[in-house]
Amino acid sequence: MRNIRIIGSTMPHRHSITRICSASFLVGCLSGTAITHCAYAATPSTDTKILAGKSPPPAKPLHAANSTTQAAAPTKAQQQTDDKSHVTVWGKGHAALTGRSPNRKYTASLLDTPRSISVVTQEQMKLVNATSFEEAMRTVPGVSFRGGDAYAIPGGNYPVIRGFGSYSNMFIDGLRDSGVSQREVFDVEEMEVLKGPGSVYGGRGGLGGQINITSKKAQLGNLTSGQIGFGTAAYKRGTIDVNRQIGSSTAVRLNAMGADGDTAGREPIGAHKWGVAPSISFGLGTPTRLTLGYYHLYSSGMPDYSAPYSKTTHEPLAIPRHTVLGLANRDFEHSTTDLGQVILERDLWGDFVFRNTLQWTSTQYDYIATNPQWQSTSPANQNILLEAKSGRFHTDNFQEQAMVSGTFNTGFIHHSINTGIELSRERLTRNEYYVVDSTGHNMRNGGSCSVAYNCVSTTNMGSWSPYSPWTGSYSLGEPGIAPLNTNVTTGSAYAFDTMSMFDNRLLINGGVRFDRFMTSAVQGNLGLSNNQSFINYQAGAVYKPIKPVSIYFSYATASNPVGVDAGADGQIALSTANNKLAPQNGRNIEVGAKAEFFNGRFSITGSLFDGKMTNAQVSDGYGNQINAGTQRVRGAEINVAGNITPRWEMFGGWTYLDSTVLDGGPTHANVGKRFPYTPGNSIALWSTYKILPHFKAGGGLTYMSKRYTNVSNSTWVPSYVRLDMVADYQITPMLDLQANLQNLTDKRYYDRVYTNYARIAAGRAVTFQLTFKM
Repeated sequence: MRNIRIIGSTMPHRHSITRICSASFLVGCLSGTAITHCAYAATPSTDTKILAGKSPPPAKPLHAANSTTQAAAPTKAQQQTDDKSHVTVWGKGHAALTGRSPNRKYTASLLDTPRSISVVTQEQMKLVNATSFEEAMRTVPGVSFRGGDAYAIPGGNYPVIRGFGSYSNMFIDGLRDSGVSQREVFDVEEMEVLKGPGSVYGGRGGLGGQINITSKKAQLGNLTSGQIGFGTAAYKRGTIDVNRQIGSSTAVRLNAMGADGDTAGREPIGAHKWGVAPSISFGLGTPTRLTLGYYHLYSSGMPDYSAPYSKTTHEPLAIPRHTVLGLANRDFEHSTTDLGQVILERDLWGDFVFRNTLQWTSTQYDYIATNPQWQSTSPANQNILLEAKSGRFHTDNFQEQAMVSGTFNTGFIHHSINTGIELSRERLTRNEYYVVDSTGHNMRNGGSCSVAYNCVSTTNMGSWSPYSPWTGSYSLGEPGIAPLNTNVTTGSAYAFDTMSMFDNRLLINGGVRFDRFMTSAVQGNLGLSNNQSFINYQAGAVYKPIKPVSIYFSYATASNPVGVDAGADGQIALSTANNKLAPQNGRNIEVGAKAEFFNGRFSITGSLFDGKMTNAQVSDGYGNQINAGTQRVRGAEINVAGNITPRWEMFGGWTYLDSTVLDGGPTHANVGKRFPYTPGNSIALWSTYKILPHFKAGGGLTYMSKRYTNVSNSTWVPSYVRLDMVADYQITPMLDLQANLQNLTDKRYYDRVYTNYARIAAGRAVTFQLTFKM
C-alpha cells in the first residue's frame, strides 16, 4: 500500500489517498495527469506532518498550513511508526474556492472563512495561457484594471476591486509589494483575491480588497517541468521549473522564463521579458526549516495609450485597431524587479509554529509614452497632440514579519490562532524625463503641430506610422522639477482567532490589527509629513448545517491614510492640500454561503455585500482637500470552481456592483455618480470537457458592462463580450500539447482605461504550448 501525497491539494484535512498502484499509474501520477482517472478512497493519514512540518490531528480544524515548503519528509518518529512509502504528486488536483490557503492569517479553511475569496491556480493560468499578472486576474469577475499617466502609476498593474483602487494592496507571500513594476506568473504557485476590506490582514489599503501571490519554493522530491510556446503576433515563450532533493532534508529549485511577442493587431506594441527565481530549503521535515529565495524579472516594451475619448460620442475615439499613435524610436517601457527572501520556521510546542520572514524588494520602472490628446475641445479642431508622458520610479522596500500560529482548546471551544508583528520601510524616488521636439520644445503637454510628428489629424489618420523618424531628444530630469522622494515607515501588530464549537457546527472568526503609519515626502525645498495610527478589525460567524456547507456573516473595516501608495500615485500622494488629513475609513457588511460538492471536487460560493467609505477626501471648493465625502458600493457575486463530473470542469463567476457617491462634501460634487473604472456587471467563466481519455476542449466567456472613466461620468468605455477557445491533448503521461484561440471574434474592446485615454486590447491570436513534466 502506498500513501500518495497531493501537494497543495484542497481535499478536506489533507487526507491520504490509499490504493494499490501499478507502475503505469505511478508514471501518470508523477506527471500530474493520472489523478482524474483514479478510483481512490480518501482516508485520514497518521502522518500529516509530511505536509507542513507540523499539523494538528485531522479530527480537529486544521492549523493554517503550508509552511516554508509545500511538502516535507516524514519525521523520524513517523518513520518508526509508518513503513509505507510516499509518492509526491505536484500541483493542485483541481481548482477550488474552499480549500487551505497558504496565507497563515486565514485561521480556517477558505470554506470556513467568512469572507469572499477567489483563487487562481497554476492549472487555470495554464488553461487560459495567462502570461502576465493582468491576464491571470481577468479570470476573476469583479476585478478591472485602471491605466496611468505620468505621476499616476503608469505601469498598468493597477487592479480595481469592487470599485476601489487596490494598487497598494498587492502582496507576495503575505508581504506588501508596493513598487511600480510589471508582474509575471512564471514563479507563481497561486493567487488569492480577497474581496472587501483587507486592512486587518495587510494594514493600510482601500475598501475593495487585496491580492496575495504565493511564489514557488524548493520542496522535497524531484521534478523537471517546462513549457515551450509559439503563435501568431510573433509570440514566443519558454519556461522551466527544476526541483531537486539533496539528502534527506534539503532541496533546491529553479524557475526561469523568457518571452517575446507583440500585442495582436497592435504591432509594434509588445514586450520582451525574462526572469529567474532560484530557492533553496534546509531542514525540510525537521523542526527547524530555512528557505532562501531570490526573484529577478526584466521586461522591455513599448507602452500603448491607444486613443483619447471622442468629443461627440464620449467613448474612445474609433481609430483603426492597427493604428498605433506612438513613436517606436522614442517610446519605451523598462521594468526591473529584484526580490530576496529569508524564511525561518520553527516548530514550538504542540502544533504551534513560529515563522519569520525577511523580504527585500527593489523595483525600477522607466518609461516614455505617447499620450494622444485633443489639441482643443472645439469639435471643429480634429488635431491630436502626441504628448510625451514619462517617469522613472525606483522603490526599495524592506520588510520583517514574525508570527506564531497554532491551535488549542478552552473547554468545549477549539481555537486556531495566528498572531504577529510586521515592520517595513519603503523608499520611493520619482523623476521625469525631459522630452523635447526638434525645436527644443517640452513635449509633456504636446507641441506645435507645425513640427513633424508632434500631431496627427483624424482626417488623415491613415498616413500616420509609429515608425516615423522622430528627431527630438530626451534626458533624465526636467528643468524646474526636482525628484520626489517619499519615505514610509510602518509598524504593525495583529491577532486572529477562529473559535470552533458544537462539533464544528458554529465557528466565530475574529481579527484585530494596529498600524502606525508614518510617511514623509521631500521635493526640492518642500518637505511634508503625515503620521497616523489606526486600528482595524473583522468579526464573522459561520454556521455549518452540514460539513461541506458554510453560511456566514462578516463585518470588516479598512483605513486609507494619506500617501497610501507611497508616492507611486501622484493623484493621491502627500501634498500641501492633504497632508493634514486623517485616514479615509471603510467598512463592509457581507452575508454569504460556500459549499463543496462531489467529495470536494467542486465548490461554489455566493455573497451579498454593502461597502461604504466615509471620511473620504473631497474638495472644499477652495483648492484644499477635506475629510467629508461618503461613497458606497453594494453588490452580489457567485463563483464556481472544480469538476462537476470527472470529465467536466468549470471555474469563474459573476459580480454585480452598484456604486455611487452619496456625499460630495461642501461642493456636492458628483453626488449620485458611479465610480470610475467600475462595471455594473462582469462575468468571467471557463469550462472544459474531456471528450476523449486524452483530449479535452472548451472555452471562456468574459463580459464587462459599461465603465465610466472619470468621477463626473462624462466619458466611458462600452460593454463587451470576449470569447476564447482551448483544446488540450495529452500526448504521453509526460507530454501535453495545448492550443488557445484568444479573442475568437476579434472583438474590439478596452482592457485598461483611464480618465483621458483607453487602451485597445489584443485582437485575435492563436498560440500553442507544449508542456512537459518529468
